[in-house]
Amino acid sequence: MNLGFSEKLLFNTIHIIAVDESDNSVTGTAFLFEYEINGGVMPCLVTNKHVVEGTVKGTLFFHTQKDGEPDYKNHHQVVFHEFEHGWIGHPDLEIDLCIMPIAGIIREAYEMGVDLLLIYMDETSILSSENLDVLDAVDDIVMVGYPNGLWDDVHNLPLIRRGTTATHPNIDYQNKKEFLIDAACFPGSSGSPVIYYKPGGTIRLKHDDRPRQGNHMALMGILYAGPMFDAEGEIVIQKIPTRKVGYASTAIPLNLGFVIKASRLLEFKPEIEKLLLAPNE
Repeated sequence: MNLGFSEKLLFNTIHIIAVDESDNSVTGTAFLFEYEINGGVMPCLVTNKHVVEGTVKGTLFFHTQKDGEPDYKNHHQVVFHEFEHGWIGHPDLEIDLCIMPIAGIIREAYEMGVDLLLIYMDETSILSSENLDVLDAVDDIVMVGYPNGLWDDVHNLPLIRRGTTATHPNIDYQNKKEFLIDAACFPGSSGSPVIYYKPGGTIRLKHDDRPRQGNHMALMGILYAGPMFDAEGEIVIQKIPTRKVGYASTAIPLNLGFVIKASRLLEFKPEIEKLLLAPNE
C-alpha cells in the first residue's frame, strides 16, 4: 500500500460514537496501538477512560481497503452493547487511559469478508525518554481526531490539526507524566494521539553527533484535558468533554491541552499478560 508520510495518520484513528445512561450522544477518538507480548503482538485501541465511562452502547468506525488501497467508499461499523465493559482501564486509577483488545473484531471482520485497513502505532513509535532530547521547549505537533464530532463521514476520515508544545515535553509537568500543547482542543478530541511531526527536517539524537535528515514522526502522548474559564471567570482543569451540549455556554477553552505521555501505554503490558493467562487459570 502506497501511503504518504502523513497520510498514514488518517488510518490510525477510529471514531467513537456512543450513548450514555442518560441517552446523551458521546463522541471521542481512539487510535490503533500494537503491543509486543510473549513473542507475539496484541492489537488494541487506546482512548481516555472518561470517553467510555457510563456508556451503554457504542459504535466503532473502522477503515477498510480494497485491492491493497484504501476503500474510501466503505467502512466497517462495530456496535457494542455495554460498551464501557469492553475496555481495560489503566492500572493506576488516576490515569485517564484505557485500551480495548481487538483481535476478535479483526477475526470476525475477516470471516465476514471485510478487509480492514489497520495502521498501527507500536512500542517503537513512542518517542523514548532518551530521544526526547531532540525536542526543544517549543516544537511542532499534530493531533488527529474528531473535534466537535467533525469528520468526513462519507470517507470515514478524521481531521488533522497542528500546534506546538506549550511546556517542555522532556519535563514532567507538575511532576506528572504529562505535558501541555498549544492547540485548540474541543469535544470529540478526547483520546487523540499527539504526534511529534517534522517532515523533511533534521534532528540530532542524544549521544549522536550525526544529524539525521528525513521525515520524523513519533507518538508523544494522548490528549485528555484542558484548562477552561468557567462561568465565574476562574481557570479550571476539565477533561475534554465528549458532548457538545452546553459546552460553549458554560466554559471557554484556553486552546491548551493536557497530554498524558505515551510511555504510560507500556504500563498496560502486565494487565494484558494477565488477560492472556486468564483462560488457563
